Amino acid sequence: MKYLITAIAVVLFSLNVKAHNPQLATLTLMQEKGDKWGVFIVVPFATCQMALQNNYLGLDTQNIDIKRFNDLLNKLIQNSCLFVANGNDTLFLNTAKIKLGHEVEIYYQINKVVPKLDSVTVLFNAFSSLRDQNTIFRIFQSGKAAGNFILNTENKYKLSLKKSQMGFSVIDYPSDLKTNKWIMITLISVLLLTALFFFIKHFPKLNIQFFKK
Repeated sequence: MKYLITAIAVVLFSLNVKAHNPQLATLTLMQEKGDKWGVFIVVPFATCQMALQNNYLGLDTQNIDIKRFNDLLNKLIQNSCLFVANGNDTLFLNTAKIKLGHEVEIYYQINKVVPKLDSVTVLFNAFSSLRDQNTIFRIFQSGKAAGNFILNTENKYKLSLKKSQMGFSVIDYPSDLKTNKWIMITLISVLLLTALFFFIKHFPKLNIQFFKK
């Protein structure tokens, strides 16, 4: 029963968000019975049309038959969505169930059983060709919401999350700090070399006296 309630909550939340912002899609990773997981996507029909036109140049989405539209949309999403559970377990999307309307609802079942989800990396850039497109990524675990996040151009539509007592949170990688540290060191070195060059060029006499010492 709790899984049914979760599914209903996900649908209602997604539709509510869409009613207020047509530029927003929702992507939900939800735990189901038997430690299986499903993915539920809700996106405006117009967004799907524009994304397909951008990815399949010359495609007339106004006069395309429903089956071909669904097949191309399914292919686009499956090639643009990736989950990695617990650091090394890559998850893929199985055959889609697509319901067309003003809002397009798409359901996938994950290809693997994941008994315990401690961390997850998500990549979802199916609609990244559209300007200012954002996707709300949500996790439902054991029938409860475990986190809400935004996928957009700022994070390149990719997030790495870890589980804590309060739910999931974004992982801050130490490597990013190391990269920033070396950038700062490089900038300071360039500034020091520039100052030294200026000193040697404009004060040659002082340079000779300095080096004689």
